[in-house]
Amino acid sequence: MISRLSNVDEFSVRPASAVLRFGEDPVDLEQVARELRVESGVEGTYTETDGRVFVIARLVRASDWSTVWSHEFDVAERGIFYTHHEIALNIANALAVDLSGRERNALAKRYSDLPDVMSMYQEGRYYWSKRDNPGLAEGLRLFRNAVKADPNFALAYVGNADSTIFAREIGEAESSVAKALEIDPTLGEAYATRGFINMFHWWDRESAENEFKRSIELNPGYPVARQWYANLSMVRGRSEEAKQMLLSALELDTVSKNLMTDLAHAEYSSGSFVNAEAYSRKALKISDDLLFAHGILSDIRFASGRFEEGIKPQYRAGLLLGRQPYQFPIPSDDQLPQVIKKILTTRRTQGYYQFADREMSVVKDTNADRFIAHAKFKLALGDTDGAMRNLEIAVN
Repeated sequence: MISRLSNVDEFSVRPASAVLRFGEDPVDLEQVARELRVESGVEGTYTETDGRVFVIARLVRASDWSTVWSHEFDVAERGIFYTHHEIALNIANALAVDLSGRERNALAKRYSDLPDVMSMYQEGRYYWSKRDNPGLAEGLRLFRNAVKADPNFALAYVGNADSTIFAREIGEAESSVAKALEIDPTLGEAYATRGFINMFHWWDRESAENEFKRSIELNPGYPVARQWYANLSMVRGRSEEAKQMLLSALELDTVSKNLMTDLAHAEYSSGSFVNAEAYSRKALKISDDLLFAHGILSDIRFASGRFEEGIKPQYRAGLLLGRQPYQFPIPSDDQLPQVIKKILTTRRTQGYYQFADREMSVVKDTNADRFIAHAKFKLALGDTDGAMRNLEIAVN
């Protein structure tokens, strides 16, 4: 239902990753509606009688949970595919939406006739949205199982591509997205993935932009396409456009820690430190294990001269990376004040950036992130040549 309804321009449908975070236990629907900032919700129950399955679907208002529309469907008579189609179409009619031809075709699109396969895909998206190694691994496992169960399920190939898109070798992601588009040339999610590959692996910005535009045209309710398009806009120096694109994505996925972190980055890059810190804090309130959000928060505070406040999120980022930014031992929370005092004492005699430059020079880690961080310190010291040397090592 989420995949179908997100294709309608007039609907702002929350993605599965936002809904599944509430789990399967009974929840307070009013609280869910407030957190997701929705006006309406769809709920359903099913019963089995003499081997026949009946689904009762209801469209309800979030303000008072009064029923807008309700209907019982005989799944055995119509099949699960047509049941999904009819529910989506009835919801659009109940909300008096005048559907375009594209939208009607999207609502009628055949994804998979196997309910378990669609559930695997949506669960895979939930884990993928965590954007950490365990989440990506579990998402990839679920997507691959979905492909194995239904080799013609195009969305599962996109999920597989998105789970391998961050790898150094991009062959699996490219072949997976190609397979998805072979099955369904109108699949908006696949064009977003191809845009990401063109931008971040092949540095082909023009074709990437065309792919993102095509993705949004085909599926305006897919927030990931807007997020990646915003990343491209930032790379191309269009920071205001990037912020607006991220805000439109956040309207679709109101509780996305990833979108909030990217917004923090966009605000920081444009010098709006107050807004950047606010979005970083919002993201970390949802999940405290966001490496990028801790890093941005640290950068904001260092850039505004609040060194003591910036040290703690930098240490937290070091813990999440499994390595430390300085030669001091990683402290526990109760040890942190003493460590901060030691760092500040050192900095008063050497200057913060001289201190950081010296410490980074002896770090043995050869990860690219280490050289990017060192380049930042070199730039702060006015050592452009040193910054370029570190960036060249990172690229290699």
